[in-house]
Amino acid sequence: FDRAFTLKKFDNFNGFLTKKQGKISFARECSKFSRGSVTDFSLPSAYYLAGDEKALDKVLDYANKEIKVYLSDKNSLSVKNVTSATAIEKYQTCPYAYFIEKCLNVKERDVGELNALTVGNIMHEIFYEFIKNSKDEQNLVEAKKSFEKSAEKVLSKEKYQAFLEEDKINVKIALRECEKHCLKVFEWLSHSKFKPTGDSVEVSFGDQKYDKFGKEVKYKAISLLNGKAKISGVIDRIDTYGNYCRIIDYKTGTAIDDNANLYFGTKLQLHLYANAVTDKEIAGAYYLPVSDEYKREEKKNEHLVIGKTLNDQNLIFSQDDSVMENKKASFIPVEKDGECFLGVSSKTAINAMNKYSIKVSEKAIENMLNGYIAPSPIGTACSYCKFKSLCGNESFSRKQKTVKEEFIEQVIENLDQSKGE
Repeated sequence: FDRAFTLKKFDNFNGFLTKKQGKISFARECSKFSRGSVTDFSLPSAYYLAGDEKALDKVLDYANKEIKVYLSDKNSLSVKNVTSATAIEKYQTCPYAYFIEKCLNVKERDVGELNALTVGNIMHEIFYEFIKNSKDEQNLVEAKKSFEKSAEKVLSKEKYQAFLEEDKINVKIALRECEKHCLKVFEWLSHSKFKPTGDSVEVSFGDQKYDKFGKEVKYKAISLLNGKAKISGVIDRIDTYGNYCRIIDYKTGTAIDDNANLYFGTKLQLHLYANAVTDKEIAGAYYLPVSDEYKREEKKNEHLVIGKTLNDQNLIFSQDDSVMENKKASFIPVEKDGECFLGVSSKTAINAMNKYSIKVSEKAIENMLNGYIAPSPIGTACSYCKFKSLCGNESFSRKQKTVKEEFIEQVIENLDQSKGE
């Protein structure tokens, strides 16, 4: 930009100032504005129009350089902080909301209540312990005991003690919901040849040597734009069978997986995680929705998980043998129609979607580097945004459209061809 300021004339404001006083005052106010300590530029605008504009232009240009440096620092900070798939998704959902939360570190006040975030953390930790403790269990009774043991271990942590004392009823309801899903996962594993192993729960990828559990980090960070940014993270679970794996990410609250959300970059986790796992072929990548809306009835998913399944009969049966006898699989989102399967994706399509997730992430990084933080929400993002009172956006939103897998395949094919030319 040429100038950061809007100059407005105040005819009768500076009659008592000399040009030198006006210049000093102008420089002082410019400095305050460029460093963000004031947001109203009306006063220096009046000094500017009352003084020697040619001389004050030098001050103005210097102040603008300071602002550019300041914004450059902030942009670098925002890019450096994009270390997860979730951060990219938040930026793609609305750049302004991302800037407020991730760059300015604006947080909701913690009032010590059992909220969705805390419930989600409790459920994730219980799932982690449950899978570790129950993978060798043979029956449902033992699995229930394993869940009780896992829940007791997690809730004994000091950070959750206050909730046990002050919000026992909601904790109990949340635990009941968590137990239901844990036992469903146990049942799924009993119908599947894909199994978690000792090091396939909470699998980290990144540049650090060890993760928060002290385990060696298994996979490298995902590099974007030749290393200008890197994505690291933790994959909730990787089940393996031979040279294949399925990636599972636990989701509290609403879980969505459709091609439109991938296309617009608002749901990238599964595909980015698939890019991180470099030693196995991907047979499936799924969100496992664990409802934190336990206070009201809601429509449940027909299957335990949602996501992408590779169109390979042997691997489908190996993931969920219930589909061999029923038209609908009990756990994965697949249906059998004669000799064909519905709800599946070709290997070419899955590879294209994984590659597209990298491309859209790199585009997000480019926009961050350019300082793009305009309020531009996708779909209905404003309806649940906790920062909507700050931006004043009431009407504009980017509209989502239906996107087919074939379209994403074509986008990647066109990009590859243009690169080859």
